[in-house]
Amino acid sequence: MNPSEAFICGILEPLSILQRGNKLSQQHYIMIIDSIGEAEHYKEDVGDTIASFVSKHILRLPSCLKLIITVNKDQHELISLMPFHQIK
Repeated sequence: MNPSEAFICGILEPLSILQRGNKLSQQHYIMIIDSIGEAEHYKEDVGDTIASFVSKHILRLPSCLKLIITVNKDQHELISLMPFHQIK
């Protein structure tokens, strides 16, 4: 019913707890979101798109979780405000 709460309680909080308790190896974990702008074509008037959902939660990600996000050149504005290093 609540995607934000599910993401926080089901993914972010457990990862943070495991990281604080040194239960994770010192490696980085990667989440790949390919072509983040494609969902923009199907967005509804209610709720988040994938880009807005990631934007809401980007600062809550534990340091061990790294995101790789691809976006089409003409949709660059979708990630322009996110604190990412960019590779072209």
